[in-house]
Amino acid sequence: MKYLLWFCAILAAVMPLLAQTSNIGALAGRQIAVQSKDSAAQGKGEANLGTETVWIQSSSELKQVLERRGIEPDADALSVVYSMNPGLKKDSSQWQVVHIPMVNGFDPANTGRVNLDVDRQLKDSITESHTRVVERIGIAPESVRYRLSPASVALGDVSLAVKVHPASQAFLHQVERESLILKTISSKEALTVSDEATVQMITKDLEVKNEGLKADAPDPTLTVRTVGSVDGKEISLLTVCYVPAALYGGKCDAEFKRPTSPTHQDIPIANYLMWAQDSTDGSQKTTPKPVEVRSDDDVTLVIKQ
Repeated sequence: MKYLLWFCAILAAVMPLLAQTSNIGALAGRQIAVQSKDSAAQGKGEANLGTETVWIQSSSELKQVLERRGIEPDADALSVVYSMNPGLKKDSSQWQVVHIPMVNGFDPANTGRVNLDVDRQLKDSITESHTRVVERIGIAPESVRYRLSPASVALGDVSLAVKVHPASQAFLHQVERESLILKTISSKEALTVSDEATVQMITKDLEVKNEGLKADAPDPTLTVRTVGSVDGKEISLLTVCYVPAALYGGKCDAEFKRPTSPTHQDIPIANYLMWAQDSTDGSQKTTPKPVEVRSDDDVTLVIKQ
């Protein structure tokens, strides 16, 4: 399976060389370029992004809809659809209204399907960090090599997996930040106890991320409630903060868009620290709670009364 993943990733890297690429904009915060083998169509400069609303019931049906619109239904295309539709479920027993991307300026009957190239800069940054870590491990002292090797393997697996599985922009940002930390630590001649703990947390987080990517599914939806420690009643208008444990620095790294309680949000698979804070002055109302996000789930944060 790993060899197949490597082959798919290499193919994904080579395909842009065989195609004409046009940077045409963004949808749902995703930076998107379009690749087409039809150089004449690209030369017209008419390509632009649009959206369309459709009804679907399954991921296979979604892929068919994209194909009919002239878009290759690969990992990048699916990741854009997932970003455009928070809360979308991969397969549902009910019909779902789904917003999909459109590429105006290409006629699939004449040019064939186009590929969306999504968040290339983020993915290249992750790959570059992994390359630097591998290079450093090759010349590092044995003690450093021993501590960093599992992290390097995990980072390499994820850097390949995001090329063949859908990944949200939040997912990519988390991996990029962890990869940059590994690159910095790998330049040291000796690791501190804190370095070793950070490397271990990053390794575990990357491993669960890599496993989660295999589902080809949107980020899980997490529901968070904030309740009083005495009466158990829900407390409203608090901000829910979360950060991958390896990236925790005492600040509200990311927050749910709506205050409690409850509040819902799609967030990447990860090992988090999560807490509630006052929406006005930012004071913490709970201590950071370890939360493992693997699928749709509910979390309760207890406010001391």
